[in-house]
Amino acid sequence: MKRHITILIVLLDICLHASAQGLGIQLGYTHASERYKAGASGKYQAFSPLNGFSLGAAYEYDFYKGLGLSAGLNYVFGAQAEKETTNSGYLKTTKTSRVRHAMEIPVMLQWRIRIAKQSYILTYGGPTLQIGLYYKGKRSYDSPMIQQEDDIFDFYTDNGSFYHLPASATLPPAYINDKLNRVNLMMGFGLGLQFRQFQLKGGYDWGLLNNYADNHTPDGSTWLKDRQDQWYIRFAYFFELKKTNK
Repeated sequence: MKRHITILIVLLDICLHASAQGLGIQLGYTHASERYKAGASGKYQAFSPLNGFSLGAAYEYDFYKGLGLSAGLNYVFGAQAEKETTNSGYLKTTKTSRVRHAMEIPVMLQWRIRIAKQSYILTYGGPTLQIGLYYKGKRSYDSPMIQQEDDIFDFYTDNGSFYHLPASATLPPAYINDKLNRVNLMMGFGLGLQFRQFQLKGGYDWGLLNNYADNHTPDGSTWLKDRQDQWYIRFAYFFELKKTNK
């Protein structure tokens, strides 16, 4: 009974000393990387990163002496495009591009450290749930000798990705079941600065899940793995910071 009373007193103290809560908007730059490997002993290969932006809502609530919750709901856009020139007589250039749209829900434990009047250093960490909405790729060819239609690929619904299994591979593309999951879970850490209702944050998220929907080739001989990470810089403005205890 005595222990329960102590816990109740601590919880009440936390609630009474909540120092700030607020709702705001945030906008930022996002740099997403993707790595792939085949076989348990294989080495990860990095694909061209997706560069883009994020836009969404932010919510913060301090529980006790600067320790609290930082959460959000963000729309994230990323794109990549590159051109490869070859010396082949019938194929001069190959252009590839990828576009992805996603929603993210970060839920972070945050520590707000006061350094001056209305100025703080922020440090935070926790999980981010990412839900893919759209992820497609395109490959086009420039050839003086042959006419070939562009390859268009949906990474969530199609097998035999043109960039997960290059044309030089020994297996035909249809042999690989490399559809990606729409749901990705990441664990991240970041730092930031706050002055009044303005925040500037930067952080990195590590992908925890294998993003392949089926992580083996059809005969079970090759084990496939796909990881997606990202780093970002975000600016946030809070409409109102309610304070219960200064």
